[in-house]
Amino acid sequence: MKKLISIVILLTFILACNKQEDFSPKSIKQISALYQPDLRPLSELRLALSKTVASGLNDSKFREYIQKTSRANTTRGFNEILLEVHKRDIIKDNLSLEAFLKQHVPSDAKEIFGDSLFHFLYRDDPCVVIKIPDIFYDYKWDIHRVNPMVYAGVPSEILNPPYFAFHASGYQEEFIDTWFPTHFYITVKLSEDYSLYDINTWNNEKNINLDEVLPQAFVGGCWDKLEEIISKSGIAYGNDPNRKYIHRFKAFEIWREHCSYKGPLLMNNPCGKPNLRDCVGPGESKLILKSYKVHNEILFLLANNKFGDSFFWYCNFLNKLTGESTLTCLPAIRYINLNTRKVILKEKFVTKNFECIGKVLIPSMEIDYGKNDQINEIEIGMEVVSSFDETHKNFSSYYCVFNDLVKLPQIPHVPFQMSATIYVPEQRDAVGYSDTPPLIYSIASDIYFVY
Repeated sequence: MKKLISIVILLTFILACNKQEDFSPKSIKQISALYQPDLRPLSELRLALSKTVASGLNDSKFREYIQKTSRANTTRGFNEILLEVHKRDIIKDNLSLEAFLKQHVPSDAKEIFGDSLFHFLYRDDPCVVIKIPDIFYDYKWDIHRVNPMVYAGVPSEILNPPYFAFHASGYQEEFIDTWFPTHFYITVKLSEDYSLYDINTWNNEKNINLDEVLPQAFVGGCWDKLEEIISKSGIAYGNDPNRKYIHRFKAFEIWREHCSYKGPLLMNNPCGKPNLRDCVGPGESKLILKSYKVHNEILFLLANNKFGDSFFWYCNFLNKLTGESTLTCLPAIRYINLNTRKVILKEKFVTKNFECIGKVLIPSMEIDYGKNDQINEIEIGMEVVSSFDETHKNFSSYYCVFNDLVKLPQIPHVPFQMSATIYVPEQRDAVGYSDTPPLIYSIASDIYFVY
């Protein structure tokens, strides 16, 4: 009789853990089988790290570390925790981040990687990060009460593949990526801010050369001034002196500081009056891409990019007479930096009781967006040509992302390609520079030009 009761209890336990409508856990091998064969090794690494991070979040010291490190020295967005750079950070009891996480590697990850998960991450996924999405910047995370989900940002060639979210309790959830995530979560994914560059060739870990990320740095003799400065700005990759993590937007800021346009039209030189730009004739005029500004918040719902926080913006200037084109790029712009949307967050936590893992507080959220009329502007300072004929200029602009799968930028959307006639003021020497902004012409695309 006792044996029968034990069997019934065991069957009840098994059935409870496999209720299809509530909770049907899958192993890493079962999940990775959903993806293309050539993507499974990297998918298994991301899934294994995601489950490891989720398990580690059971410890409040780890939650405290994630919160503190993510917010350190930031204003509106969260820092990426680049695993290879932060692996020696102390979590608790003199345990480094790597040593702490090694204690939480799940059994299905060990079946694949043995005790070498972090060796394979270092070798095959050197730019993997742990990241709180920027949309949660104003959310008050109570680290003593709330355990976030961990989303595995696995590579995929499918537009909307299944994704998996893991929880410290052992609960997991399969979902399809949407514009509006339904949890408070952390992601494990490819870095959006950093690439790992060989500073001899300036190719990164995906064999993408820096001239595709920052093309304006390689024209007009600028690179000779920039190469050493950008190299020094990088973070060392282990003991390899030839490889460094380069923050892509910081590389842009270095270019802007040392090579952006500083010509006569942006200086207060002799016009006979203070605070006026030079008296420059039309034949000597310069066309400058002054700044980038976005009014339409819909641009930031174009593509989630596997729970991404940033995008790349390119603008190409073509002289149709000569066929000469000049390309400029703003790499890794954080959506939050342009301030085009208000994120509206509301806790909708759900408590579920599973016999196999007990009671679980699932951090469900209601996330919506509203328009923010206080638009920010990113300065560029790009000199395009030494003179221009307004009837022969063509401007095209597009947004793109770098992801796990490609050697070139992937362009998910081309919002505009246009020809534009630039207005030439008759009294350009009478434009006040310090008291009023430079004369700007706004194309419908919200790109601003000044000359």
